[in-house]
Amino acid sequence: MRKPKKGHSYFTVVSDLEKGIVLDLQDDRKQSSLDAYFRSQTQEDKSPIEAVCMDMCEPFSLSVRSILPDPESKIVLDRFHIAKHMVDAVNEVRKQEHRLLLREGYCTLTRSKYLWLFNEEKIPEDKKASFDLTRSLVNKTARAWMIKEMLRNLWTYKSKA
Repeated sequence: MRKPKKGHSYFTVVSDLEKGIVLDLQDDRKQSSLDAYFRSQTQEDKSPIEAVCMDMCEPFSLSVRSILPDPESKIVLDRFHIAKHMVDAVNEVRKQEHRLLLREGYCTLTRSKYLWLFNEEKIPEDKKASFDLTRSLVNKTARAWMIKEMLRNLWTYKSKA
């Protein structure tokens, strides 16, 4: 497990999202914390668990996989962390493409970092034309950004299929 960032405190919070109540709170972020909660529950308490929403913290994933039946169908990664990884990926593609373009003498992506962080509907009006032009000129970054935008639709999609 990674060492906490300076000034950060991590907790394990177990809650029932349907009832809106906290079931357990631990002062750390370890597999043993979540294991302890699950082990304190009877099989009857654990059997109705349909999903466990978590960040991408490996200890939590290991806990669910070691204790709950059919864990792969129950783990749900939270929206915030998936979105953050996608934004980071778009930025990484932008940096790589920017370096390639600069070597060829083009500064198309110069000072565009923050434009690629916006969701489509949040792009400021005064930046839309510039952004659309830049998108038409850079294939890899534009494609990465569109994949990020399409992934956002996943959260409101209604079919399990």
